[in-house]
Amino acid sequence: QCRNDQALLLLQMRKRLRHAIEEVNLLKEENRWLRSAAAAAEEAAGRQPSGRSDLAGAPALDERELEEEDQRRVERARTVAEEPCRGLLGRWIDRDNPGLVQEVEESNISSSTGEEFPIVELSNMRVCFLDFQKNLLKGELVGNLLVWNDGGVWCRDLFEKMDADRDGILSEAEVRQAWADMLAFVSSETGTVSPEQFELYCQVPVPGLFARMDPEGSGSMTQEMFEAFFRGLARGGKGVLRKDFQKVQVPADSCACGNFFKSDDAYCSWCGKEQPGNIRCDGTLASGRPCRLVLTKYALQCPECAKVFRTPPETR
Repeated sequence: QCRNDQALLLLQMRKRLRHAIEEVNLLKEENRWLRSAAAAAEEAAGRQPSGRSDLAGAPALDERELEEEDQRRVERARTVAEEPCRGLLGRWIDRDNPGLVQEVEESNISSSTGEEFPIVELSNMRVCFLDFQKNLLKGELVGNLLVWNDGGVWCRDLFEKMDADRDGILSEAEVRQAWADMLAFVSSETGTVSPEQFELYCQVPVPGLFARMDPEGSGSMTQEMFEAFFRGLARGGKGVLRKDFQKVQVPADSCACGNFFKSDDAYCSWCGKEQPGNIRCDGTLASGRPCRLVLTKYALQCPECAKVFRTPPETR
């Protein structure tokens, strides 16, 4: 029965191949007919036939020019292939474990855990490396995310996302472009950005950053607030350096179980331990009872009683 199935499959493959060959031959015949028709039309118009149709009305190329054009295409393809693969270089953050920061370099990946992993393949869209168990992990660039074959997802570091020319400095133009990109990404209809929209744009929580951009606790960030925040980090009009930006980023706290706490999770997602610095909301519910909901130290508003915490987390 197995042999019969294999024979049937082979017969079907041969039939499909024969049909494909017939399709190719028909296309060749059609192409030859179009060339003949074009040559006849050129002769009727009193022009020298060029050997190719000129449907766009552009000057026809002779065989030598066609060969030169083909050679130029080959050279362009070779140049692109030899360009340095810098599209994936830089800092990436694990979406499910924001405390894990990975630095993709030309020959290895350095982790914030102190480990280094050798890269075996690197392009502008794909990276493969060997983990500590010598397993091959493959990551593909999907939009702004690096999606791995083991289910992991890495997000661009916010600084890397804003630094369009990869020179390690955020210019005023890059900050303005980042604001425009953020409004488009979150589909803002008001021209402002909420904490939830900001986190959506970052794709990974950045603890305490929105509160610094919105020191009054209004819950809504404008372009002026966004640009003023980065102007305050810039050095004498030379833009914002990474080390300046890192000063305002709060590192994620680690749990005893090895996990990292997320900025919006009051408890560890692995072991359930409470995150250090949590607060108990002292607001009042609609029923009149005390709220007492446990919130992280980065909370801007209580989701139960709607109490707003207007002071930045660092001053509580």
